Amino acid sequence: MDPHVSRSVARCRPGSAGFVCMVGVISLMLLPSAKGQMFQVFELAPLGKDTETVATGINNLGVVVGVSVDAAGKNSPVSWICTAQKAGSPKVLPLFSPVGGKPWDINDLGWVVGEAVHSSSRTVATLWPNSKTISGLHDGEKFCAAYSINEFGETAGYYVQQDGVPGAFVIRDGRFSLLDDSQSTRGGCINDLGTVLANYVSENESRPFLLQNGIATDLPLPPGSTQAEGWKLNNAGQVVGSAQLENQQEEAVLWQNGSAHLLDHLGGGYSSATDLNHFGVIVGVSHVPPPSSVNLPVGVESIAKSGKTSMTFVNEPQRAFIRQGLGAPMKNLNTLIPPTSKWVLLSASAINDKGWIVGHGLVDKAPNNSGGSLFLPRGFLLVPVAGSFVPALDVSYRLPPGAGSLKMGDTVDVLLHANHPVVKLQFSLNGIPQSVPKSEPFRFRIAPTQAGVMKLVFRSLDKSNRTLAEKSVDLTVLAAP
Repeated sequence: MDPHVSRSVARCRPGSAGFVCMVGVISLMLLPSAKGQMFQVFELAPLGKDTETVATGINNLGVVVGVSVDAAGKNSPVSWICTAQKAGSPKVLPLFSPVGGKPWDINDLGWVVGEAVHSSSRTVATLWPNSKTISGLHDGEKFCAAYSINEFGETAGYYVQQDGVPGAFVIRDGRFSLLDDSQSTRGGCINDLGTVLANYVSENESRPFLLQNGIATDLPLPPGSTQAEGWKLNNAGQVVGSAQLENQQEEAVLWQNGSAHLLDHLGGGYSSATDLNHFGVIVGVSHVPPPSSVNLPVGVESIAKSGKTSMTFVNEPQRAFIRQGLGAPMKNLNTLIPPTSKWVLLSASAINDKGWIVGHGLVDKAPNNSGGSLFLPRGFLLVPVAGSFVPALDVSYRLPPGAGSLKMGDTVDVLLHANHPVVKLQFSLNGIPQSVPKSEPFRFRIAPTQAGVMKLVFRSLDKSNRTLAEKSVDLTVLAAP
C-alpha cells in the first residue's frame, strides 16, 4: 500500500450540512425550437494505415484527445487540434513503451491524463503536460488510470491493487489519496471546485457519491432502480451516469439538487449519459428501434435500403444522443447533422462548454460513383452551426482548501465559462473595471481587502460592443477573525 494514501473520511447523507458546493446559479444552453440541422460533422482521421479512431475528450479550445487503432488493436494516444471549420490531423502523444496507452481527459491548459503501459508491463496513470512529455502519476500496483483533470491540475481516477480490490483516487499537489479504503470504489471525476465523484461497488451493487473537504455524500438511487453509477460531474454539482432498473434495463440518469432523475431513451430500452458541460447539456448513447423506424441521415438510409452495405453496421442499435437537462427531450444526434451526411453517430463521449461534441461512429468512405459503400469506424467532432445555442455565461468560484466561507485575507479563484466564442469580455468588481485575459481559459484570482458584499459582473460583447451574455455573482466577505 502506498504510504502516502490517506484513509480518513467522514460521511453524511444527501442534503446535510456537510456538503457545500460553491458555484453560481447555472445558466443553461437552449436548444432551438425549430427542427433541422444543428451541427456540422467532421471526421477525426487515424494515423497512417491505422483502421479506427476513438475520441474520448475535448477541451474548450477545441483540442480533442483519443486513440488511433491499428489492425492488431493497438491503441496509440493522439490529439487533434480542431477549429469550427475543420478537424486537425492526429498528433501522436509519447509513450513509455510500444505497447500503447489511452488518454481520457484534457483541460483548457492542454494537460492530458489517461493511462499507458509502462516498460514493466503495468498500466499506470499518466499525465501528458504537453505533446512531447509523458509522466507517470501513480502505478497502482496492478492497474491505474487517470480519468479526469480539472483546471487546477487536480486529477481523479481508478486503480486496482494486487489483491484485486479496486479504489478511486485523487491526486492534489502530487499527493495520491484513496477516496475511501473501507469499501471498494470505482470511477473518478473531479470538477474545478475540487469535488470528486466516484462509486461504491460490491458484488451486487453500485452507488455514486461525492466527496468534498473530506465529507462524502451519497447520491440517491433513481425511483425503480436497484443500482447506479455516476460518470461525470460539472461545477454546478450536476452528475450524470446510468442506473439499472428493476426490469434489468439500463437508463441514463441526472442527479441534480439532491434528487435522481431518469432521462428516458430513444425507444430501444437502453441509455447511458456519458458527459455534461457546465451549462447542463448532456450527451451519451441510447438504443433505438429497428432502422426502418429511425430517422437516419439520408445518405446512410438510402444505402441501407439498397442492400449494398453491411447491415451489421447500419442495424447497430445504439445512437448518440443530446439532452438539454430536464427541460427538453432526448434527441438523436443523427437527426441534427446535415441530411446528406454519410455518418451513423453511434455514441457521444464528451461535450465542451461551446457545445462541441466528440464520439464514435461509422462513416461511409466509398467514392460517390462506386455504387456501393464502405463503412469505417471513426471518431467524430460535431460543431454547432451559428444560432444553435443562446449565448450564456457560467461563473463558479473556489474558496481556499477547507474554507467554508470567504474572509478578508483569503484568495478566491473565479472561473468563467462561455457557451459561445468570446470576442470581447468585460469584468467589473463593485462597479470598477478589471483586467481580463485575452483568451480562454478565463480565470481570476481575487483577494478581498474589506468585509461586505463583492459584486462581480461579467459581460460578453460582439464586435459592435453589443452585449451577448451577462452574468453576475455576489460574494459575501467576512471580517478577519
